[in-house]
Amino acid sequence: MPKRKKVEVVDNVPETAQQQIISPDSIDLHELVTRLKEFENKVLLERLKVIERSLSLIYAKQLQTYKQVEELTARVEALHVSHDELMNNLGVTEYSSDDEYQNNKDEKKWN
Repeated sequence: MPKRKKVEVVDNVPETAQQQIISPDSIDLHELVTRLKEFENKVLLERLKVIERSLSLIYAKQLQTYKQVEELTARVEALHVSHDELMNNLGVTEYSSDDEYQNNKDEKKWN
C-alpha cells in the first residue's frame, strides 16, 4: 500500500474570512440590532407570502364549493317542480296546511 502524502496545513486565512470573525471589540450593538430586525422582517415577509398563498387556495376552494351548492340548489328546485307537476297530473292534491289535513283525516274516521 502506498504511503499517504502529508497535506500541509496553511494558517493563512483570507482577509474576507478575517473580517467575518466577530470579536468582542468589533461588535457594534446598534448594527447587530438592526441586522436582527432586518432578518426578522424578512422572515415575517416570507410567512406573509405563505399565508397569502394559503388564503388564495382556500378562497378558490370556497368559490368551487359555492358553485357546486348553486348547482345542487337548482337541481333540487327542478326536482320540486317536477314532483309538483307529477302530483298534479296524477290528481293528488297536497294539503297546504296541517289544519286541512287534520280536518280531512277526521272526516274519514270509521264508525
